[in-house]
Amino acid sequence: MRNYVDFLEALLFSAVLLASPAFGQPDAPQSARTALDAVSVKLDRSEIAKVEILEIPANVSTRERITPTLLEAHYFYRLTIQDIRDQTYLRNFTAAFKSVKIKSAGQGGDLRWGIIFYAIDGSRVAALYFDRWGTGGWVDNVPVVFGGNMIFRGDMIPWLERRFGHCFEN
Repeated sequence: MRNYVDFLEALLFSAVLLASPAFGQPDAPQSARTALDAVSVKLDRSEIAKVEILEIPANVSTRERITPTLLEAHYFYRLTIQDIRDQTYLRNFTAAFKSVKIKSAGQGGDLRWGIIFYAIDGSRVAALYFDRWGTGGWVDNVPVVFGGNMIFRGDMIPWLERRFGHCFEN
């Protein structure tokens, strides 16, 4: 009986892994795929508690490209969801997150959005950073292209704009 339970747990984990956003993306850096997979699994297990959303408005001009470090230090807006597990939009957020696909990039974009994920114990799990169009950015400290082309960007940026855009209006 225990072997059967172990088998079911392994099967469930495999299903979550196969459905995770970075699985099967061979030209994405391993560390970026690992970070996305960790968030995906933890979202499914309700082990992600706090989510911080950072934004620098797209109409703000800067002298240099905004990097993850600069975005975290100089954001204009920060919205903190203290416990996303109990929120009514968790299902939509998880679906938007799982729509994110990545490929390697030589350099990250001029970032405007950041999403930082924290575990229940408060430890940082991973962070995603997006340019204003949601096509370029970073996963943790790895530059990536989201969706692999300039047309597809997944549902993450539209979800952020629909759900929180009014919070960040100038």
